[in-house]
Amino acid sequence: MRGRPRKPAVIKQLHGTFRRDRENRNEPQPEPLKIAPAPEWLDEYGRQCWEAHIPALLKNRLLTPLGLYLFAAVCERWSTFRRATDESKTGLTHETDSNGLCARPEIGIAKAAFNDFLKGLQEFGCTPATSGKVTAAPVYDDDDPAARFFNELDRDRGSKRFLA
Repeated sequence: MRGRPRKPAVIKQLHGTFRRDRENRNEPQPEPLKIAPAPEWLDEYGRQCWEAHIPALLKNRLLTPLGLYLFAAVCERWSTFRRATDESKTGLTHETDSNGLCARPEIGIAKAAFNDFLKGLQEFGCTPATSGKVTAAPVYDDDDPAARFFNELDRDRGSKRFLA
């Protein structure tokens, strides 16, 4: 697919760029998660990443069942980066018989894992550059349907100017 990747409507609403005249009416609307336990297969480093980022993602309603395993994969890439970094503490190069002094393979693994980790964090708005573009999603009291209605009405007013 050419061009910039499409943003989901919820991200556009958080950025304040949502326009009803350009919305995808068939876009899936998964419910945000309220709790998200770490997957069993994450190791110690992956769990540390999970526990560090999940509270903010849940608070801002950015994590849905569709994104749960994507974020688990982001945490796995952090784990790979940390393990490769731990392995490379003996030095950045090693001596080989055929090529002499060469870069350790762990350095390349760490670099690729960190780049993947960074791209994953950008998808969730967790980097300094992307977090400034995201504002917290409104929290609705599920017991008060009138408050939810009026909050959504206020949110939609900003896009009405584009429809006139």
